[in-house]
Amino acid sequence: MNLTKISILSILLFSSSISIAWDGYNYTTGEYFSITEYDHQYMGEGNVVYCDLGYRNCRTGYLDLYPDLTGTLVDDETGEEYDIEMEDN
Repeated sequence: MNLTKISILSILLFSSSISIAWDGYNYTTGEYFSITEYDHQYMGEGNVVYCDLGYRNCRTGYLDLYPDLTGTLVDDETGEEYDIEMEDN
């Protein structure tokens, strides 16, 4: 592979952002949702961006997750606390 092809491939790999959603269920509202961004630093808690499954309504919050993938999600704007369970990926 010549240098130009390697450069183009490298640019494509590093410049494209792949969004991987993590799905869960909100027991408080009875609805499914997806976490689209999270930074829990492998501690099981941290800031997240979560959306309804149609991605029409995305919000920020704080996720506190236990090893069994249940936990709480607190909405940043409203302060509402939700009991949730995440899928095991």
